[in-house]
Amino acid sequence: MRASARGLVARLSPVLGLVAVVLIFAVLADEPGRFLSAFNLRVVLSQTVITALGAIGMTMIVVGGGIDLSVGAAIALTGVLAALGLRDGWSPSLAVAAAVAAGGFIGLVNGAVITALRVVPFIVTLGMLGTARGTAKWLANEQTVNVPPSWVNDLVVTMPKPAWLILPIGVWVVIVLAIPAALMLRYTVFGRRIFALAPTKRRPEPGIDTTRLKLAMYSVAGCLFGLTGVMQVSACDRAIPRWPTAWSWTSSPRW
Repeated sequence: MRASARGLVARLSPVLGLVAVVLIFAVLADEPGRFLSAFNLRVVLSQTVITALGAIGMTMIVVGGGIDLSVGAAIALTGVLAALGLRDGWSPSLAVAAAVAAGGFIGLVNGAVITALRVVPFIVTLGMLGTARGTAKWLANEQTVNVPPSWVNDLVVTMPKPAWLILPIGVWVVIVLAIPAALMLRYTVFGRRIFALAPTKRRPEPGIDTTRLKLAMYSVAGCLFGLTGVMQVSACDRAIPRWPTAWSWTSSPRW
């Protein structure tokens, strides 16, 4: 009985910690009711979309005993690609697909170098950080990219359209991706094999193709980083009062 209770507390501890932090800030705020208002909740959720999407991809990499220092640069590069595509008249769907594909390619390159050349992930992704950042600067010509209006600009707005969505579209995207990712890691063969790569194990389980597994792991995470770049483009719209949206590679998060 005690063991089951301890297990339940251990599983709920992150949620309980989050609730405790929210309550502490609510008490310390000058207006607790305003801090806990629905509008402020929407603001907080919209601001965490970028971090949350990147965290889903990083979770798979870290669980598998890897590391990726190029996340911020990958987000910058994929954001530049999406912004340039929108500026040049691409359909929003094509621009988003190109950004996601570019992120997946970056992850694939990372995984290929790590597995084929047996270089530690720290060094490989550090090199990719500089490469992706330099490419983003070159493509954007180190200038702001003006993006025309489209549905991409509305992904992380505080008040979604239509209003029945309640939460920003980006928040729903995070939820839709986070739940399957958690179920995949816990219940699927692919997820369990990622856990088998953990550094706590002396050697991988027999019968696991670690090369393909790492390639898939870094590629899937890269696709999520590419989608994060799209969200970054959308987030930049909130600070600009009028169209077109101005987006710069320098606005990418510093991971």
